[in-house]
Amino acid sequence: MFYLKDMLCHTQDLTVTLEPAKKTDLHRAVPKGLNLDDILCKKVERVLKKDFTISYEKKLYQIEDKIRAKRITVQEHINGDISLRYKDRALHSKEITNRPKRVNEGQKTYLSKLKKPYISPKDHPQRKFNIRSHSQFLMKLECKTPFCHSQ
Repeated sequence: MFYLKDMLCHTQDLTVTLEPAKKTDLHRAVPKGLNLDDILCKKVERVLKKDFTISYEKKLYQIEDKIRAKRITVQEHINGDISLRYKDRALHSKEITNRPKRVNEGQKTYLSKLKKPYISPKDHPQRKFNIRSHSQFLMKLECKTPFCHSQ
């Protein structure tokens, strides 16, 4: 039985191999400025959280650079290395085990300062107005008219 397998493998190897038509190497050189590691890799987009973390393949990575981005690209190279990029810029990152905790946990943050209510000055006419004295004044005016019933 082993004889049959060896015979088939040997004949299959002979049928697949061919001699090249020309002995010269016809491969082109890699152009300058072209990085094959960035081309020959698996690229995946991830959402960047507010604490500058992303998750990829059940691992957490925290970005150490200060950037304003919503999405970044994760590149997994052939040798297993992982690099993070944003708009053709390499980002410094580290692998972490837990998400960072919030600093202001439980506190509300306001974007603007709370406005104080307006308090009018002491000599403002609004503060001098007294509803009792005003209603008595109106009562006196009504009684002086010819249609007043209290006469």
